[in-house]
Amino acid sequence: MATSVEEAIAEAIVEIKAMDWVVDAAEDTSVSEVKPCGYVRKRLDVLHQTTGGGYTYSGKELYINLTDFTYIWHYAGGNLESSTPFKTLVISKLPALKTQFSVDWAEVTETNEITESGIVTCIKGTTGNNADTYTVKVWKTGADSVDAKVIAKTTVS
Repeated sequence: MATSVEEAIAEAIVEIKAMDWVVDAAEDTSVSEVKPCGYVRKRLDVLHQTTGGGYTYSGKELYINLTDFTYIWHYAGGNLESSTPFKTLVISKLPALKTQFSVDWAEVTETNEITESGIVTCIKGTTGNNADTYTVKVWKTGADSVDAKVIAKTTVS
């Protein structure tokens, strides 16, 4: 656990560099803004792979609590490959969710990093040209686990 802003930034860099699509990250020292409620805004310059296979730099901002030096990511605006730690966890669980609900296809359609919950849309082909569409609520239950429940089912023809 960090005991200073600098240590919190170092922890954030380690976290983001653990993403398989990130090449490198460093602090952008030109950004430092004290925010209300005891936070400071910092920015990381992140070299990452794009969906097209190329590479680019993007800025990734975080807020560091000035009392306990914990940090939270700012996800408004352009996201790096639209991925967040919770979304990455849910994506890693899609094969298990497909098996759990006996569906042919699953996609993360919404995530909330603060509540660590989200929505996965699943589709299962049925007779003829019909398909059942499931809206599945997912939530984090452990460091590396999620639980899920179908909250809506629609048959589409």
